[in-house]
Amino acid sequence: MPYRNTKYDPSWENDYKCLEPGTDEYTAKCKNCNKVFSVRNGGINQVKKHCKGEKHKLKSGEKNIDKSVPVTVEKDVNNNEIQLRQQEIVSKAEIIQALKVVASNYSFSSTCDDGERFKLMFPDSNIAKNYCQSRTKVNYVIKHGLSPYVKDLYVKDFNGKPFVFKFDESTTQQVKKQYDAYVQYWSTETDLVTSVYCGSIFVGHCLSKDLLHHFHTIGNEMSWEPDLLLQIGMDGPNVNLKFENDLCTQIDNNYGVSFLKLGSCGLHITHNGFRKGITEFGFDFETFVCDINYFF
Repeated sequence: MPYRNTKYDPSWENDYKCLEPGTDEYTAKCKNCNKVFSVRNGGINQVKKHCKGEKHKLKSGEKNIDKSVPVTVEKDVNNNEIQLRQQEIVSKAEIIQALKVVASNYSFSSTCDDGERFKLMFPDSNIAKNYCQSRTKVNYVIKHGLSPYVKDLYVKDFNGKPFVFKFDESTTQQVKKQYDAYVQYWSTETDLVTSVYCGSIFVGHCLSKDLLHHFHTIGNEMSWEPDLLLQIGMDGPNVNLKFENDLCTQIDNNYGVSFLKLGSCGLHITHNGFRKGITEFGFDFETFVCDINYFF
């Protein structure tokens, strides 16, 4: 029930330093707002109501500022830094999960329920609370964020080093020729021979001049120096052998050097020889191997 004829109580000033007696015993005055208001019907509740008002908060803030000291927003800056730091941590978690998708060959759609699952697993975690992943988002992060960054790291490590260039042409399910390019080189970062996927080009029937064009296209992306080429790894169609000869002539004319010609891929020869041997052997070797696998 509301109070009736409540008088101003000086003890209120202990909790509310801005108060002082008003024009009569039923009023109080706010020194910050320079405003007199009645306490007759509410007493201390009317004091609290006044102090919660936006005008009082604004005036109280102005009173507490020393005009001779420059105004700073350190508190807001700190809050922004905390929020930014939290966003960075959440983004880091999303990036780590995107890397897991790549490393384990997961589908993009497999990440759709990650956020809800993490919230159930870690209900007290702000990271899990703000984590958000989807098929389109993880695709964008990998394609436009991680892929260019990782490629730049490899290009910086690769530049200026002798290398082996490898390429392969295969027919996709859409009956298109896919040209896949790789380089191998000695990495100073890992002290190991490193194999790097450079990219793929969808092509039709290729002639030697087309293969030369693809070589230089990949070279521009990797920023390599053709005179550092050590060898070409490829399978054995005649068009590939002509490309090797044409490239060797081109590099010799431009740089006065050449590269090793060690022939086409030995695995193709080994595979075809093994297949021919099994056929001549006259034994169902494939079934035999499958039986051994299931037996043991």
